[in-house]
Amino acid sequence: MRRTLTPAVAAALLFSASAALAATPGIRNIGNKRSELRLPVLFASQVAAAREGTGVPLLLPEKMTVDVALREPSISGDIKPDRYDLELGATRSCGGANACFIAAFIAQKGGKLSAPANVRLRNGVIGRYSPFKCGASCGPSMIEWRLNGAIYTIQVKGVAGSRPSMITLANSALKAGRR
Repeated sequence: MRRTLTPAVAAALLFSASAALAATPGIRNIGNKRSELRLPVLFASQVAAAREGTGVPLLLPEKMTVDVALREPSISGDIKPDRYDLELGATRSCGGANACFIAAFIAQKGGKLSAPANVRLRNGVIGRYSPFKCGASCGPSMIEWRLNGAIYTIQVKGVAGSRPSMITLANSALKAGRR
Protein backbone atom coordinates (compact mmCIF):
# COMPACT_ATOMS: atom_id res chain seq x y z
CA MET A 1 0.00 0.00 0.00
CA ARG A 2 1.40 3.36 -1.01
CA ARG A 3 1.00 6.24 1.41
CA THR A 4 1.11 9.91 0.52
CA LEU A 5 1.66 12.83 2.84
CA THR A 6 -1.12 15.29 3.32
CA PRO A 7 -0.10 18.94 3.05
CA ALA A 8 -0.54 19.37 6.82
CA VAL A 9 1.72 16.39 7.62
CA ALA A 10 4.32 17.57 5.11
CA ALA A 11 4.31 21.06 6.65
CA ALA A 12 4.68 19.60 10.16
CA LEU A 13 7.67 17.50 9.05
CA LEU A 14 9.33 20.51 7.41
CA PHE A 15 8.77 22.61 10.53
CA SER A 16 10.27 19.97 12.83
CA ALA A 17 13.26 19.51 10.48
CA SER A 18 13.96 23.24 10.37
CA ALA A 19 13.59 23.49 14.15
CA ALA A 20 16.14 20.70 14.57
CA LEU A 21 18.63 22.56 12.36
CA ALA A 22 18.37 25.60 14.61
CA ALA A 23 18.74 23.62 17.83
CA THR A 24 21.51 25.85 19.19
CA PRO A 25 19.98 28.76 21.12
CA GLY A 26 20.85 32.10 19.58
CA ILE A 27 20.99 30.86 15.99
CA ARG A 28 18.29 31.41 13.39
CA ASN A 29 19.09 29.95 10.00
CA ILE A 30 17.98 32.14 7.10
CA GLY A 31 17.66 29.90 4.07
CA ASN A 32 20.29 27.22 3.70
CA LYS A 33 23.40 29.42 3.58
CA ARG A 34 22.98 32.20 6.17
CA SER A 35 22.49 32.45 9.91
CA GLU A 36 21.43 35.29 12.17
CA LEU A 37 23.27 35.05 15.48
CA ARG A 38 22.14 36.51 18.80
CA LEU A 39 25.61 36.88 20.29
CA PRO A 40 24.69 37.39 23.99
CA VAL A 41 22.63 34.17 23.82
CA LEU A 42 25.36 32.19 22.03
CA PHE A 43 28.03 33.37 24.47
CA ALA A 44 25.82 33.32 27.59
CA SER A 45 28.15 31.17 29.72
CA GLN A 46 31.22 33.16 28.62
CA VAL A 47 29.43 36.45 29.40
CA ALA A 48 28.62 35.13 32.89
CA ALA A 49 32.25 34.04 33.39
CA ALA A 50 33.52 37.43 32.23
CA ARG A 51 31.37 39.22 34.82
CA GLU A 52 33.25 37.33 37.52
CA GLY A 53 36.67 36.85 35.93
CA THR A 54 37.81 39.98 34.12
CA GLY A 55 38.29 43.64 34.88
CA VAL A 56 37.72 44.53 31.23
CA PRO A 57 34.07 45.35 30.50
CA LEU A 58 32.70 42.80 28.03
CA LEU A 59 31.35 44.61 24.95
CA LEU A 60 29.50 42.32 22.57
CA PRO A 61 27.28 43.20 19.60
CA GLU A 62 23.63 42.21 19.91
CA LYS A 63 23.52 40.24 16.66
CA MET A 64 25.30 39.48 13.41
CA THR A 65 24.50 37.65 10.19
CA VAL A 66 27.00 35.19 8.72
CA ASP A 67 27.11 33.51 5.32
CA VAL A 68 26.97 29.95 6.61
CA ALA A 69 24.10 27.87 7.98
CA LEU A 70 25.30 27.03 11.49
CA ARG A 71 24.02 23.93 13.19
CA GLU A 72 26.50 23.02 15.93
CA PRO A 73 29.07 25.81 16.16
CA SER A 74 32.17 25.92 18.31
CA ILE A 75 31.67 28.54 21.02
CA SER A 76 34.61 29.22 23.33
CA GLY A 77 36.01 31.85 25.61
CA ASP A 78 39.25 32.59 27.40
CA ILE A 79 38.65 34.91 30.35
CA LYS A 80 41.58 36.45 32.26
CA PRO A 81 41.73 39.35 34.76
CA ASP A 82 43.06 41.78 32.11
CA ARG A 83 41.52 40.38 28.91
CA TYR A 84 38.97 38.15 27.23
CA ASP A 85 38.78 36.32 23.90
CA LEU A 86 35.45 34.89 22.72
CA GLU A 87 35.55 32.79 19.55
CA LEU A 88 32.99 31.30 17.20
CA GLY A 89 33.73 28.47 14.78
CA ALA A 90 31.53 26.83 12.17
CA THR A 91 31.62 23.35 13.77
CA ARG A 92 32.06 21.86 17.23
CA SER A 93 35.29 20.21 16.12
CA CYS A 94 36.78 23.51 14.97
CA GLY A 95 39.32 23.77 17.80
CA GLY A 96 40.60 27.18 16.68
CA ALA A 97 41.36 26.07 13.12
CA ASN A 98 41.50 28.88 10.56
CA ALA A 99 39.33 26.99 8.05
CA CYS A 100 36.24 27.05 10.28
CA PHE A 101 36.84 30.36 12.09
CA ILE A 102 33.87 32.74 11.90
CA ALA A 103 34.42 35.50 14.46
CA ALA A 104 36.27 36.62 17.57
CA PHE A 105 35.45 39.29 20.15
CA ILE A 106 38.54 40.32 22.09
CA ALA A 107 39.50 42.96 24.64
CA GLN A 108 42.68 43.62 26.56
CA LYS A 109 43.78 46.33 28.96
CA GLY A 110 46.47 48.51 27.42
CA GLY A 111 48.00 47.89 24.02
CA LYS A 112 48.03 49.75 20.73
CA LEU A 113 45.68 49.95 17.79
CA SER A 114 47.17 48.22 14.75
CA ALA A 115 44.63 48.34 11.90
CA PRO A 116 45.47 50.88 9.16
CA ALA A 117 42.21 52.72 8.34
CA ASN A 118 40.45 55.14 10.69
CA VAL A 119 36.69 54.78 11.06
CA ARG A 120 34.23 56.86 13.05
CA LEU A 121 32.16 54.92 15.56
CA ARG A 122 29.28 55.71 17.90
CA ASN A 123 29.63 58.50 20.49
CA GLY A 124 32.72 59.98 18.83
CA VAL A 125 34.86 56.86 19.30
CA ILE A 126 37.54 56.53 16.62
CA GLY A 127 38.23 52.99 15.50
CA ARG A 128 40.56 51.33 13.05
CA TYR A 129 39.58 48.88 10.31
CA SER A 130 41.50 46.26 8.35
CA PRO A 131 39.78 44.35 5.50
CA PHE A 132 39.68 40.61 4.87
CA LYS A 133 42.92 39.64 3.18
CA CYS A 134 44.53 36.56 1.72
CA GLY A 135 48.17 35.63 1.24
CA ALA A 136 49.51 32.20 2.21
CA SER A 137 46.26 31.94 4.19
CA CYS A 138 43.26 34.20 4.63
CA GLY A 139 42.90 36.52 7.59
CA PRO A 140 39.67 37.97 8.96
CA SER A 141 38.44 41.53 8.67
CA MET A 142 39.13 43.44 11.86
CA ILE A 143 37.80 46.51 13.60
CA GLU A 144 39.28 47.81 16.82
CA TRP A 145 38.90 50.77 19.15
CA ARG A 146 40.22 52.06 22.46
CA LEU A 147 37.80 52.67 25.31
CA ASN A 148 38.58 53.30 28.98
CA GLY A 149 42.14 52.00 28.74
CA ALA A 150 41.32 48.81 26.84
CA ILE A 151 41.63 47.82 23.19
CA TYR A 152 38.49 46.11 21.82
CA THR A 153 38.76 44.01 18.67
CA ILE A 154 36.18 42.24 16.52
CA GLN A 155 37.42 39.87 13.83
CA VAL A 156 35.09 38.34 11.22
CA LYS A 157 35.93 36.12 8.29
CA GLY A 158 33.95 36.34 5.04
CA VAL A 159 31.42 38.73 3.59
CA ALA A 160 30.08 39.61 7.04
CA GLY A 161 33.42 41.36 7.56
CA SER A 162 32.84 44.18 5.07
CA ARG A 163 33.67 47.67 6.31
CA PRO A 164 30.01 48.74 6.81
CA SER A 165 29.20 45.45 8.58
CA MET A 166 32.20 45.77 10.88
CA ILE A 167 31.28 49.35 11.79
CA THR A 168 27.72 48.17 12.54
CA LEU A 169 29.08 45.40 14.82
CA ALA A 170 31.36 47.82 16.70
CA ASN A 171 28.54 50.35 17.11
CA SER A 172 26.20 47.61 18.36
CA ALA A 173 28.78 46.57 20.97
CA LEU A 174 29.27 50.18 22.06
CA LYS A 175 25.49 50.78 22.24
CA ALA A 176 24.85 47.63 24.29
CA GLY A 177 27.58 48.55 26.79
CA ARG A 178 28.89 46.18 29.42
CA ARG A 179 27.20 42.78 29.32
